[in-house]
Amino acid sequence: MQRVSLGGNDSLPATVSSTQISFAINRSGSIFQYQIDRSSGFGTIAVKDQVLYSGTCKIGEPTHAA
Repeated sequence: MQRVSLGGNDSLPATVSSTQISFAINRSGSIFQYQIDRSSGFGTIAVKDQVLYSGTCKIGEPTHAA
């Protein structure tokens, strides 16, 4: 099972494939759904089927927990 951590909150089970990353996070009772196309970097963030953000993601340097 794959999970994503965002701001200290672990995601519900995540789907990570060669073409897409998708996951959902419960933040204060709202389920935020994230989808990122790996080839283009285009992503969306939605809550209750309402898109809050869509645009291209940038690749950042990974951080490593000590």
